[in-house]
Amino acid sequence: MSAYQVPLGSVMLLQQVLEKGGTTTCPVRRQQDWDIATIDAEVNQDTASVRVEFKSLARRLRLQRGDSANHLHLRDFIQDLANDRSDAVAKALALMDAHEHLSASLPDGHVAYITPTPWPATPFAAAITNNIGEMCAVASGADKDDLVAKVRAKLGLAVEGNGEQA
Repeated sequence: MSAYQVPLGSVMLLQQVLEKGGTTTCPVRRQQDWDIATIDAEVNQDTASVRVEFKSLARRLRLQRGDSANHLHLRDFIQDLANDRSDAVAKALALMDAHEHLSASLPDGHVAYITPTPWPATPFAAAITNNIGEMCAVASGADKDDLVAKVRAKLGLAVEGNGEQA
C-alpha cells in the first residue's frame, strides 16, 4: 500500500460534513506515513460545495444533495488529491460539470447519462433517455457546450441564443 487512503472510520465523518456543512479534518494514511486533509463544506438545499486542502494542494468539488454515495465520491476525491492524481481529478470535475450543464438544458422528462471517451477530440459522450427509458439521442462532444448543442440538435430542439427560447 503505497498510495494515500482515507481510513474507513473517517468515511462516516465525511458523510456528516456533507449533511451538515462546516469544516473538519480527515486523516489520510499510507504505510507508516499519514497526513491531514482539511475539508470545508457549504451545504444548501440542492448542493454541497466542498473545498479540500491537502498539503499545498487545494481543489473544489460540488456534489448534488440526495446522492447516497456522496461521501464515497468525496473520499475518492481526497485520495486522488493526496496521491497527486490531479489529472484524474480535473477530468472527473469536467465530466461532472458537463453532466450538470447538459441536464440543465434538457426538457423535463429526459435523463442524461454521460461518460468519458478515449478520443481527445471528443472527450464526452452522452446518451439521453425519456421518462420511460427509451433512448432519444446519443452524441459526443469536444466540450460541454458542443455536447449540449449536438444533443439538442438530435432531439430536435432549437438552440437558444440572442434572446431566443427553446
